[in-house]
Amino acid sequence: MDPLNMFQKVVDATASSASQYIDPGTWRLRVKQVILRQSQRDGVTHFFVVEFTVVSSSREDATAGTTRTYIVNMSRESAPSNVKGFAMALAPGLPESSITKESLVALVGPDQPAKGVVMDAEAWEITTRAGNPFTKIRFSAVDASQPPKTPDLFEDIVGP
Repeated sequence: MDPLNMFQKVVDATASSASQYIDPGTWRLRVKQVILRQSQRDGVTHFFVVEFTVVSSSREDATAGTTRTYIVNMSRESAPSNVKGFAMALAPGLPESSITKESLVALVGPDQPAKGVVMDAEAWEITTRAGNPFTKIRFSAVDASQPPKTPDLFEDIVGP
């Protein structure tokens, strides 16, 4: 096989990354990036992905500076409310109507308006209807009485 043809598959591929997820516990996290990623397996499913740097955690296995990932399978029934809950925690005090399609597209876009935002997360394990363990996560502003890093995060994205 011609090496140039063989390596073209590498060039065309999306780099894979092993994710460490947010486990049960309490967390203080800094947003590294928010993206929408297409499944490599089926090419149809999309995932809302937030990569964080750990600021602090109640877990001994999660030290400051390590990376954790929050992934939402957008084909699941619970996806819209999970993504909205995350987005609302980015900009406390703004009405739910601030979360628009346009603001969410911008959130996962190249400008990365949430990058650097510090937020808290509380994670706990539940058992799904199918009997499988699942980690639920509730995100919140570090201090809702303080303005977020970008005061009008979503208003800035879509304008007045």
